[in-house]
Amino acid sequence: MGSPIKSHPMQQETPRSEALTPLTCQWVGNIGLCSSTTCLPKVKLLHKRESPYSSLSQGLGKLTSLEILDIQTCSKIKSILEGELQYLTALQELTIMRCPTLRKCCQKEIGKDWSKISYIPKIFIDVQKIK
Repeated sequence: MGSPIKSHPMQQETPRSEALTPLTCQWVGNIGLCSSTTCLPKVKLLHKRESPYSSLSQGLGKLTSLEILDIQTCSKIKSILEGELQYLTALQELTIMRCPTLRKCCQKEIGKDWSKISYIPKIFIDVQKIK
């Protein structure tokens, strides 16, 4: 079981704002258990780095305000599972970097997962803009 993400020391000095809601997560396997489920819909940017898992995080669909999804160096992610992105209707940009298998699955018009991401206005794979 992982330990909770610690708050940044500056967090106590920063005035509270509705735009910035503190979020503490603890990872149990591939699922993040968060201190506040009310702030999840407000998340706009998610960076996924060096994931040891074979799929994106379960519960990703709860991030209904997510606008940018940035996936990097996740060589174990093999594909985008059915339903993982369908509720992310605010998603405007997807970046996939250094994820060889996922890159192949998400190739424009020919990758087996292209239909799952083709609704996203901006898609970048390994720095190249494909849409």
